[in-house]
Amino acid sequence: MKMKKFLLVVGTIGMILITAIIWGFEKNNSYRSQSEARNSVSEVIEGKRKDYNLVFYKKGCPYCKGAMFEIVKGAVDSSLREGGAETLFVDTEGKAGRELVKKYHVRYAATVVKVRNKKEVKKMVYAEKVAGKYRAKEEVVDEIFRR
Repeated sequence: MKMKKFLLVVGTIGMILITAIIWGFEKNNSYRSQSEARNSVSEVIEGKRKDYNLVFYKKGCPYCKGAMFEIVKGAVDSSLREGGAETLFVDTEGKAGRELVKKYHVRYAATVVKVRNKKEVKKMVYAEKVAGKYRAKEEVVDEIFRR
């Protein structure tokens, strides 16, 4: 009987720890946490950047959520490389986000705009639904975060 209680207590503590770790990971690897750590999107609107990626997202968008881990990981890995383009995360519902949605004619929340040399602009949807699951499009992630 004591062993069952011990295992129950250890199992409960383990579940709480795992939940806390996952919650912390999700919180620190969200689009919002990345955008807060990056330069202001107003610099992009003002044209101060030469090479950059604009990752659009919307709270509650299942496509955005399904692709979030791969997109954030790609952006972080890319920014660590010398010469990697800066990636800015844009909430489509924010004031600056609405301006950028208009400027780049974004139709879907899960869109990335890749800008190189201020003039080469490519717009791509970065998420898809396959077999009922939302995920990042690997070919888009590779294209926007490679050198």
